[in-house]
Amino acid sequence: MTSERSLLRWGRSKAVVSLAAASVIAVTVTGVVLSQQGGQRRRATVIAPNTTSPPETVPLFIEPLPTEITSTTATTVAAPADTEPSVPATPTPPTATPVLAANGPAAPVFYRLRISAPVVFVTIDDGWVRDARIVDFIRQSGWPISIFLIERAASGDPNYFRQLSAAGATIEDHTFDHPYLTSLGTDRQTYEICRPEHDYVGMFGRAPTLVRPPYGAWNPTTEKVAHSCGLGAVVEWSATMSAGRLAISGSPRLRGGDIILLHFNANLYNDLVTLRKTLVTSGLAVGKLESYLSAPTAGG
Repeated sequence: MTSERSLLRWGRSKAVVSLAAASVIAVTVTGVVLSQQGGQRRRATVIAPNTTSPPETVPLFIEPLPTEITSTTATTVAAPADTEPSVPATPTPPTATPVLAANGPAAPVFYRLRISAPVVFVTIDDGWVRDARIVDFIRQSGWPISIFLIERAASGDPNYFRQLSAAGATIEDHTFDHPYLTSLGTDRQTYEICRPEHDYVGMFGRAPTLVRPPYGAWNPTTEKVAHSCGLGAVVEWSATMSAGRLAISGSPRLRGGDIILLHFNANLYNDLVTLRKTLVTSGLAVGKLESYLSAPTAGG
């Protein structure tokens, strides 16, 4: 495992001047992907889909702060005897058209993908609570879920997350220790973001290509560091599913391109089942985020 000191030295060699605030729009064949750079989001809570929302480019969500985030003790949720509720399968997603984004000096920030296809993206954060039913749900549903995993949580039971990966999920970067990145300088952000990039190769056989900043907090340094670590995008979210409640920014209902945030907690299984019912009713498929957002090419 790479030492903190060597990573920090490496980070200093990669340090560059932060970019001024900017917005980037990447054009695709099926539409455009809206991205946003150069600043941290406004913060407030949204508790219901019909709550007045801000413009789509600046969601009012903050990341939920369950007790698992501040705890270093992982929890295993035992699978109950009953079987998964019978719910029709969600539609099969169409072939993805990758985002044609320039390989600049900073990773773009995405809150949602502006695509015409009826496809949404399901993401799960953290990893402190591990429920065996989630492995079965991912396998049975066929959803290509993106897991933004804290390395400290991953190291407690890497085999559980290997099972999720084998079932069809993709392991991505949620930093080593879940800090507020905006309170850290370049060296420490480099350590937090780049360490999983190195260590997950050994744990899961693949380096992450996407990063989600803890609490949704990022700044231009985050974008620069993410790119220097080989990550293609900083991924936020435009909808949350928590305790059976779906909250959406900028719309009363889910739209193609929405990125949905869930967490590894005691309610996750029920939230996934509830979300699947919603997607079936809405005619929305679940797409693979990594098929749309890819890592920068070498030298980009």
